[in-house]
Amino acid sequence: MTQFNLFVATRASEAALLPVVLIVFSINEARPSPIINISLEDTAQFTEENEWISQLNFFDTLDFKFLDPILSSVSILTFSLGPFFRAILFQYRTLHYGGALRGNCVAAATIKRGVFVNLTRWYRFLEELCPLVTSAVKSLTAASCETRLARTREGASYNVALKNTENGVVTRFPPKPSGYLHIGHTKAALLNDYFAHEKYSGTLILRFDDTNPSKEKQEFQDGIVEDLALMGIRPDIVSYTSDYLDQLYDYCLQIIKIGKAYADDTNKETINKQRWDGIPSKRRNLSPRESLAHLEYMKKGTPEGLRWCIRARISIDDNSKCLRDPVIYRCNPSTHHRTGNTWNIYPTYDFACPIVGSMEGVAHALRTSEYRERSPQYQWMLDTLKLHTVQV
Repeated sequence: MTQFNLFVATRASEAALLPVVLIVFSINEARPSPIINISLEDTAQFTEENEWISQLNFFDTLDFKFLDPILSSVSILTFSLGPFFRAILFQYRTLHYGGALRGNCVAAATIKRGVFVNLTRWYRFLEELCPLVTSAVKSLTAASCETRLARTREGASYNVALKNTENGVVTRFPPKPSGYLHIGHTKAALLNDYFAHEKYSGTLILRFDDTNPSKEKQEFQDGIVEDLALMGIRPDIVSYTSDYLDQLYDYCLQIIKIGKAYADDTNKETINKQRWDGIPSKRRNLSPRESLAHLEYMKKGTPEGLRWCIRARISIDDNSKCLRDPVIYRCNPSTHHRTGNTWNIYPTYDFACPIVGSMEGVAHALRTSEYRERSPQYQWMLDTLKLHTVQV
């Protein structure tokens, strides 16, 4: 009997791979012996022969806001066309659809939590009556993990030279509870966990940077904790930036009083353009007294306060655009999921992260390469406020 080979990309999205792999498993199960061999390669090329199947690339995204309306429409479809879906349960299109959902971690988590009842019911029906879904997932995951681990053993390492380790190592992982973990989070979490728990007998702090009440949810916070546990990461301390809002406000007052920050009512789009072009804001020379008055309006959450923000007075034309007077405090009267309506103003990540890290005794702030440009800004905050130095 003729044998065929299916070459699967080891680094491709599972949402793209599983639909194809499930079809192969179903074909092999229908034959006396398998006729298609699956091989893991670094590259693969797939052709889309069907418009319906081509729509599955929507599930390649991990953006919940993008997936939410799609999953909602699918849930409605599974309810209104339930008999139809059951009739084609073992047909290839249904396997494609189930594979795409299972291969997307955000979609799979949404189904697991039962957000869309009809979709969850249909998906569980598919898994129960079609056990090859589970076996295909296990097979693909195991083979892919082994390939990646082999690559890691050959060349990857955490060869980062940490200084000042004699007094102990305290690292931190500060995700925002406004979404699920992504690959950048994963790299940072693994790096900080490695140096805190494997390289040294240190401490890992999981700090939720919960300073944007408009976007944050308890669901995301719980999901982050669950995902870290699945990766074998168990923090020694769990804290919240919102625990330090009183102290952060005091530091905001301090940095304004010493002339290193000012209030600005320039709109967001203009601020971004001026920072890009190296143009100073018309409010840059505002006095500390005037800036403190506007901060008070912000604190009260008044319509006037909503117009203003607080910006650090660092530079207008530094080569690093991160140093061009970044915003450090904003007015946001939305209800916070932990503190309620106690506060109407919140610090930005760039202001809060170095301050809270210093207060918590963080010795080493291990960040992924995309944050490299922000390191001078991080250090500027510590130096300006005369805080405990953190190695970045």
